[in-house]
Amino acid sequence: MCRNILTDPTDQRHTCSQLDRASSLLAQALVNYDPNTFVEASSYLDWDAAKNDEYRTLLVNDTCDLVPLPKGQKLVTWKWVYKTKYGLDGKVDKHKAHLIAKGFSRVEGIGYTETFSPVAKMNSIHLVLSHAASFKWEVHQMDVKSTFLHGDLHEEIYIEKPPIYIQKNSSLLCWLKKSLYGLKQAPQAWYAKMDSFLLDTSSSRCHSDNTVYSKKVGKSIIILVHYVYDLILTGSDPNLINHVNSNLKNKFEITNLGHFHYFLGLEVLQYKEGISLSQSKYACDLLCHF
Repeated sequence: MCRNILTDPTDQRHTCSQLDRASSLLAQALVNYDPNTFVEASSYLDWDAAKNDEYRTLLVNDTCDLVPLPKGQKLVTWKWVYKTKYGLDGKVDKHKAHLIAKGFSRVEGIGYTETFSPVAKMNSIHLVLSHAASFKWEVHQMDVKSTFLHGDLHEEIYIEKPPIYIQKNSSLLCWLKKSLYGLKQAPQAWYAKMDSFLLDTSSSRCHSDNTVYSKKVGKSIIILVHYVYDLILTGSDPNLINHVNSNLKNKFEITNLGHFHYFLGLEVLQYKEGISLSQSKYACDLLCHF
């Protein structure tokens, strides 16, 4: 049960809801069943489907071409990594499988140069949410699927052929045209891709945080926050938000997650009176872990 410790009935209602959800999360102490090997994952339908989805994405994005290995080129190996994604209620949201290049074998200056990729500062996220709450704007969240596969590579990298590329000529290997998870330059390549797209669509980059963008059309304004594969979008005009959302979907494979609700362990509740932040799931995850 939840004690009424606040004077505002609205605050009491939302506080009770948060405590009830926290109790539910703690009761569902999660056990990590993420497989460690390809053989182990292949025995489960969910992981097999996740693996096939990753294969499809590699092909759709035209990630590589099959070519002979040039003389003097070093071959990069790969592995599968599996991760279960959980929702705010603690239940399984989806299963993710990624083909990871073992990029640690590459030499700086030859296999990669730029590696740094900025991510949104938490202060910037708090400021954007505060601004949205003050003006009663809706805050939306989007997820970019297979994020790093969108980045363009400028280095010559060859990787072992995954099982999906079935060819009679077994000597052919994958020449990467797009970045791949595990490569040192993958985060920077993805950031450069998204940054270029936003600037080309008349958005302005914030000087104090290079992952915050704004766009003005007449008296309307929207603000976008970019954190690796998560996008936070808010603004004064819902039609302009929908327009930006459509532009992003035309360029990248994006899932619209609706109203902003969960991000980096931060739970967000939007209601008429404002925006409430809490970390009950993060606290419960720590309790379950220890």
